[in-house]
Amino acid sequence: MIVFLKPRWNSRCSNLSTTGEWFLREVLPPSGGAWGGIGIDDAFLRFLKNVFGTRVMKDLKLTELEDYTELIHEFEVKKRSIKTDTTTDIVITMPVGLMNIIKKHCGGIDAAIKKSQYSDSISVSGQQKICVNPQKFRDLFKPTINSLLKHLEQLFRHPKVSDIQHIIMVGGFSECELVQRAMKDKFPKKKIIIPEEAGIAVLKGAVIYGHQPKLIRSEIIESTKLFVVAIDFGTTYSGYAFSAKSSPNEIYTCEWQKSTLLSAKAPTSVLLDKEKVYGFWI
Repeated sequence: MIVFLKPRWNSRCSNLSTTGEWFLREVLPPSGGAWGGIGIDDAFLRFLKNVFGTRVMKDLKLTELEDYTELIHEFEVKKRSIKTDTTTDIVITMPVGLMNIIKKHCGGIDAAIKKSQYSDSISVSGQQKICVNPQKFRDLFKPTINSLLKHLEQLFRHPKVSDIQHIIMVGGFSECELVQRAMKDKFPKKKIIIPEEAGIAVLKGAVIYGHQPKLIRSEIIESTKLFVVAIDFGTTYSGYAFSAKSSPNEIYTCEWQKSTLLSAKAPTSVLLDKEKVYGFWI
């Protein structure tokens, strides 16, 4: 069995096999690169930079951080909704702060789009929305997906995993239909498994691992916790999960409220030990 851990920061491939006692054993060390949702975010931001200019995007991040985060969250929703057969334009709501900066540097959003190389791929709807051609939107995913597929193709040449038949995809990036379709097309003879709530599967797995660190026979970590907590800071999902030591199967998830914490990009989930010290990086 091969498990691909796909948090927002990058795509990691963990190669695991089952033992006769229903434990997992790490066959190869995790590998991967910046081929997760963060790569798509970067492509989207470069796209906006090409349309509105470097000064606009730089000012947005420096002076309107909350609007910058709001824009990324808006893009997250659209990322998950795009499909291989989508024919209608992708509508993106632009934050007020970004609109003001565009007006300051470009004279307005209409003027900026007309001057850009993407004038035939973008249109304006109302006062705060842009409509992106669906094929142009899909193009943002191609470099990241192609890099991921190339890595997996090379990985499957390794003798220890060449006979892998099942692929489990977890993490927010795995919920994207474009990624799912690309995986199925590239590896038609392998069974692709995508669990429910794949976006927070890593977070829940971190909690389970905190209760039973011996489930993965690669490194044994002793633990004496009353509660096991996993925290994930990201723009796909920003929150935490926990369960009582006495009830390890009852895992509760809570999302950070925007008013209390602005989500920040991070590559992993972490566990807290009984002394409230970060540890057990997943």
